[in-house]
Amino acid sequence: FAPGESTEVAFAITGGLSLGDLLSNVDRAQQVYSPTVAIAGTSPDAAGATRLLEIKPNPFNPATTIQYDVARAGPVRMTIYDTAGRAMRTLIDGHREAGRHELVWDGRIDSGGIAASGVYYLRLQDSDATQSRPLVLLK
Repeated sequence: FAPGESTEVAFAITGGLSLGDLLSNVDRAQQVYSPTVAIAGTSPDAAGATRLLEIKPNPFNPATTIQYDVARAGPVRMTIYDTAGRAMRTLIDGHREAGRHELVWDGRIDSGGIAASGVYYLRLQDSDATQSRPLVLLK
């Protein structure tokens, strides 16, 4: 840094009583601190971020709508996991254009059956970021 310059640094220590609590707390910390992070001189507002937006309804039955942003066109993967960490359904595994997107999860798993009632975790990944959120299916 040149004389007189400064920067702000923040750290978040997260935890939880379950994997769902931990993922939820990590997502909350990212929402608080991510907007202030700039890397290699880029503006966070200009660069955007691949991120999960609204999931409505949640809890849900029989389906929920998932909104998400893609920062840059490229490979995107969205997967539903159970509480044991097993992949239950791959919703997206391929190229997506930059911008806002929306899809519906109908509660089905990859084998074609309907998921049991319970807590699931939605994970959105691109080449730069991963974000997770809990989903609750109630029957």
